[in-house]
Formats: sequence, C-alpha cells, structure tokens
Amino acid sequence: MESLFEKVLMVGPDHSSPRGGVAMFINNIEILVFDGKMKSIANSCKGSKLKKVWVMLLAWIKMFFTLLFNREIKIVHINTSSNNSFWRTVYFVKLAKFFNRIVILHVHGGEFGKFYHSYVSKVRPVLDTCDGLIVLSKSWRDVFKNEIGYDKPIWVVNNVIAKPTLKESENDGLIHILFLGFIRIEKGVFELLEATTLIKDKLAGKAQIHICGVGCEEKMAMLKAMISDLDIDEVVKYEGWVDGNKKIALLNQCQIYVLPSHVEGLPVSILEAMSYGLAIVATPVGAIPEIVKNEENGYLVAVKDVCALSNAILTLVEDADKRYAYGEQSKRIADNYLPSQVKRQLLTIYNGF
Repeated sequence: MESLFEKVLMVGPDHSSPRGGVAMFINNIEILVFDGKMKSIANSCKGSKLKKVWVMLLAWIKMFFTLLFNREIKIVHINTSSNNSFWRTVYFVKLAKFFNRIVILHVHGGEFGKFYHSYVSKVRPVLDTCDGLIVLSKSWRDVFKNEIGYDKPIWVVNNVIAKPTLKESENDGLIHILFLGFIRIEKGVFELLEATTLIKDKLAGKAQIHICGVGCEEKMAMLKAMISDLDIDEVVKYEGWVDGNKKIALLNQCQIYVLPSHVEGLPVSILEAMSYGLAIVATPVGAIPEIVKNEENGYLVAVKDVCALSNAILTLVEDADKRYAYGEQSKRIADNYLPSQVKRQLLTIYNGF
C-alpha cells in the first residue's frame, strides 16, 4: 500500500471542509482509502472569483514544483466535471503531461455528456491527452465508450462512503424525511416543496421533512419564502447546511431520503442515506437507477413530476412494512460502496502503471 501513497498525486477541489460531491469524494478517499496519507493539491475553492483564480494559480505553481522535485509521483489523478471545472482542469492535465506523468481523469457530475457535445473540438483533445478515465458507473462508461467513442481505458470506481455511525435516535412518533444537497433548481428541492403542499394535510402530525443545504442568496430566499407562502412550515423544517454530528444524527433519525434532481452523476448523499437504511425517493437520472431500484429500495419518479413525487413520499410514510423492507435493501446495495471495495478498485488501476 505504501507504493500507492508514494506514486499518486490527487488534484481537485478543496476538501478541507467539503461541500459538494467531488470535494466529499476526495475527502472520503483521503481518510478511508489513503488512511490520511494522500498527496493532494486543491485547485479550486468556494468564494469570490478573485479567490478562485488565486487558488488555481497557487495550485498550478505548487504542482509544477511538486512534479519537478518529487520523482516518486508517477500518476496524477485529476478530478473534474463540466464547464468551469473542466476548463480549469486543462491547465493541470497539460502540466502533468509536460512532466511525462500518467494522467487519470476522474469525471464527476451528470452533465458531462451534454457539455462534451457542446465543445467537442476543445474537450476531445484533452480527453485524448489523458491515459484513461475514471467514471462513476457502468452507464457513464457506456456513454464515453459508445457515444463519445473514447478508446483508451475507462474504469468504473464507485463513490466511497464511510461505514455508517449507527446510534439510537429518540422516537417522537413521526416519520422523518431528509433532503440533503445544495439549494438549487437542479436539485429538485422546489418540486419537493410543491409536492409537500399536495399531501401536507396527510403529513401533518405524522411526518417531518428536513431540508438541509445552502445555496446562493436568491435561492435561499426563494426556499424560505415558498415554505412560508405554501403554508407548509408545520411539516417542513429548514436545517441549513449540516455536517459532522448533526448530519449523523439526522441520518439516524430519518427513515426516508428524497432527492428529486434534474441531473446527477452518482450522488454520495443517496449512498450515505442508503447505508443508514433509508428508503429512497429519487429521479432516474445519471447513475441513480444503478443504486435505486424501483419498488426494491425505493421509488424512481420522473423529473419535475410533482404528483408522482408526492405519491411516492406518502406511500412510504403510510406503509411501515415497505419502508423497512426498502431500507434493508438499501443497506445491502450500499455495502458495495464502502472503503474496502473502492480501495481494491483504485489499487487495480494504480498498480496497472
């Protein structure tokens, strides 16, 4: 295992206080797979445009001197997604190849196919420069192989999650429902609020929906206003951003997880919820159908279908047997995404060079 630590440099967003799927992935890889010994460079951060440019510039300089002086590093593992994330990645791919290092590009996010076809002439040469791609699911491997026609190695590496920290939660007689993600249109959180209005009378006194996440000021104001205007504040509680012990407490308390996203890759948040035995309500986008099986560990509803979303939630609230059975199946599926499995996948890739 020491050879793995010595030969790999991980590049991606700042993961010191991870917010977002890619940062959470890198954080989990460092702690759970590399045992805290990972060599890494953060090439992006949250904050102003000036701060982001400054962090990127410092990262490029740091990577230059790291590759110049550390000859033990053979592989540069770069995490990317669409749009600005990819354009930023270009500079780091070129730098790594300048120093004749192996470059593995790890593609996250659910919009890369659309992004690729919009900028084929600019994106394709970067992909061809890399020595291989890591994707999050078999369906994304098929997209790169069959639709994009990428002919270099493509590996599937599961998103990694920590073993659940299971704790007894106080039983207040309510069914608790969790949404965990950024407050954005694309996450479907506003459809969740609309769906709640259709069943709020049936949820009152039976269920509590916990909305957890942050977003831009406009979307945050929109969320709070909708909760008030739709008169659903009795059943919907906005928790803000949660992590650490608060997140663990909510995952132990809740029985149902809802993520009605418009686009996704393979959401870590769903996997985490599954590991705690939650039944899932989600949309069939990205790789979600590979982990959420309709009427096996939850329900898949069409994007923006508010009625179907409300029906799925209400069914799970009212049917304890289904809720339990789906939760148990969620745990079985989530076992494939625990650290030991992901460590084996990465070792196979790294040791191939």
